[in-house]
Amino acid sequence: MSRQELRAYQPPVLAIGGVGGSGTRVVADVLSQLGFYLGGDLNSALDNLWYTLLFKRRGVTTCSPPEIERLAGVFVSAMRGQRSTDAWALERIDDLAAEDRYGHDICWLKERSTSLRERLSAQHPTGPWAWKEPNTHVFIDRLAEHVSGLRYIHVVRDGLDMAFSPNKNQLHYWADTLFDMTDVDPAQAATALRYWRLANERVTRLRESRVLPILEVGFECLCEHPTEQILSIASFCRCPITRQEAKDIGARSVRTPSTLGRHREMELTTLDADDTHYARESRSRLSRLLLDEARVQKQTCFEDATGSPSTNETSKSEARLSPRQTVPESRRP
Repeated sequence: MSRQELRAYQPPVLAIGGVGGSGTRVVADVLSQLGFYLGGDLNSALDNLWYTLLFKRRGVTTCSPPEIERLAGVFVSAMRGQRSTDAWALERIDDLAAEDRYGHDICWLKERSTSLRERLSAQHPTGPWAWKEPNTHVFIDRLAEHVSGLRYIHVVRDGLDMAFSPNKNQLHYWADTLFDMTDVDPAQAATALRYWRLANERVTRLRESRVLPILEVGFECLCEHPTEQILSIASFCRCPITRQEAKDIGARSVRTPSTLGRHREMELTTLDADDTHYARESRSRLSRLLLDEARVQKQTCFEDATGSPSTNETSKSEARLSPRQTVPESRRP
């Protein structure tokens, strides 16, 4: 779908995140094929590096509301392709590139600040937009206060596989800041599983409190049922596509990695029993939700095809949303 075609449906702003290594790149690629602009400074994993510069830093959790509002405004302007004349914000961009961070040296950060400043120096209208940066989940609740119409897609990969992932970046970055995980060994699978659980439980609490609309996407569900999961994502994005279009996108985007199910070859007795149970239940829950939603979609399509008493377009759209996606009227963008 082209951005011009997508614009006609007035889709919301989308953000994608998850614990590092969860498969967020695949979901970002799906949104790109749906017509969403992902940003002008991306790495091979489709991470939005403007977001990384502005918000992937330990100090972000203690930023004042006015600073968050202005930095969010700069990010939104860049994504919309709007010129920014906020002198404080432009100076702050340079400040954020002035010191090394874990995983990013000054040279790399200055490349990001230069790219962002260039983007903000002129008008570049983009149409519908979204961003993907795994660390987004850390700050999504505060960004929701300043980004109008924001919706969040949280990618969840099997926690037992994640326990043995070599990607420990978020664990190093946020474990102590967010969850007071001190005096732990990041190299241990049990530590990685505990961080995975705490991070995903936090997002679940945000979803249940309806801070903003949140869709949880199981990576295994995406690999095993790509068409159904992509239809679910498109519905959440208010982007109408056919089943064949979803199937085609899945064929282009979804590849089952060789590491799927790697925990089956690992010793699991070192993992906390409650964390292991939570991981298994999470995978089962996401699978059940997707299959239940797929049954609703098929029933809706059947009623439309047979001319059975149905509903107007608004209620059809709501019928495609599972309970985890429904949001109160006052929160809808």
